[in-house]
Amino acid sequence: MFDNDNREWLCEKCYYIIKFGEQKWKEVLEVREKMNNKKKYGRLSLFMKEKQFVCWPWLERHSFDDVISYELIDNGAAERSGSIGGAIVGGAIAGSTGAIIGYDAARKSKSICTEYRIVIRIRGKAPVIIGYIGGEPSVPYDSIQFRQYRKEALEIIEGIEVILEEARKDREKALEESTPAMNSLADEIIKLKSLFDQGIISEDEFNKGKSKLLEKQ
Repeated sequence: MFDNDNREWLCEKCYYIIKFGEQKWKEVLEVREKMNNKKKYGRLSLFMKEKQFVCWPWLERHSFDDVISYELIDNGAAERSGSIGGAIVGGAIAGSTGAIIGYDAARKSKSICTEYRIVIRIRGKAPVIIGYIGGEPSVPYDSIQFRQYRKEALEIIEGIEVILEEARKDREKALEESTPAMNSLADEIIKLKSLFDQGIISEDEFNKGKSKLLEKQ
């Protein structure tokens, strides 16, 4: 909150607009987005530098690494689905976008959509659900409204795929960094075992040495 000439307290956005105009506020936002390496995919905002994301209208931030999987649900069936390990729920993958083979055939048998939503499953938290249709009047598949829903949904999924890819890269990097240490640990234990086998150290000394090595990891 900012004090506007000792008259009232304003949020940052209102303060900038009152003091410098709306254009200045837009410039401030642009600079911040560049600094944070922010990317937008419809309702989804990705903070690449911090490896976090938010989904409008919810403001809670989630870590890339906490995303387990996602599904685009259409009339109870998974149109698209993916996870951190690349596994696809509900069918085989058709291309890198995670389209489900056989889904279109089932969809064409219906002319009305009664459910259309994205479910993002997050470790340790309730799923983030981005709903378009559900508990509301049904929408014809050939309507302009549904085409707009689909366009927005696919844009968000593009962002989710970026999240999963970044999480995958981070895990691979962590594994690569830990491999030399694990190899070194294994080598040290093998050396101790060799000394024990040769009778140079006792079994008790071997076990104590092994425990100390494991404690260092």
